[in-house]
Amino acid sequence: MYYVLGQVDRPGPKSYTGRDLAIRAIAEANPNAMAWGDRIQVIRPSEFPGVKPRIFELKWDPMVAHGDASNDVLLQEGDIIFVPPTILAGIALKLENFLRQSDVLSRLFGLLTMPPILLITNSSKGWQNGICREA
Repeated sequence: MYYVLGQVDRPGPKSYTGRDLAIRAIAEANPNAMAWGDRIQVIRPSEFPGVKPRIFELKWDPMVAHGDASNDVLLQEGDIIFVPPTILAGIALKLENFLRQSDVLSRLFGLLTMPPILLITNSSKGWQNGICREA
């Protein structure tokens, strides 16, 4: 099994066949509009504790536009393909996450959709429940 994560339409675990190439795995996962194609990484975890994983950086655009498969990677069991967001998409995702966690949007939306407040005023001046009544 290997994994495709990040800015793709079909993330998740994928069946490992032993002949899987990164370019095909990425194409099948379908990078979305927020994907930063020149920063895709294949992360190969180490089998040994304390040893850093190997990281292969792929440039999606040259691979697709020009057929340049020189930096394609033959995947191994347990590999992780990470498709990061562009800088602007990353900022938007962080902002969305912050707003969602702080519940700002629902509070603001709640304020915008509140029913009008009825004014209760002094009825001796001819007003009652926000309506002018002739005395």
